[in-house]
Amino acid sequence: NYNITVLKNDPKMKLHISGYTSAAGSEEYNQKLSERRAEAVKEYFVKVGGINGNRITTIGYGEKSPAKYEANSSDKRSEAALANMRVVIEVVEE
Repeated sequence: NYNITVLKNDPKMKLHISGYTSAAGSEEYNQKLSERRAEAVKEYFVKVGGINGNRITTIGYGEKSPAKYEANSSDKRSEAALANMRVVIEVVEE
């Protein structure tokens, strides 16, 4: 994985992982889902890549800040819903 290689080559690099969800489901459920989604990506970097977890922070934003407007929040497979089910990885320090 390219991201793991980059992290291994630069031990000072830190990441911030943000999780998001579609609008389907309750706000409380979506908040927890977005947190789990971000944590799952962190876990991948730690377990598969051997990256120190102290270099990675996570946050869940639930259904806040959607990438696309969802006209029908019950359609979990709409283009907008799928776009909103995402994780954003940002370099926060090098």
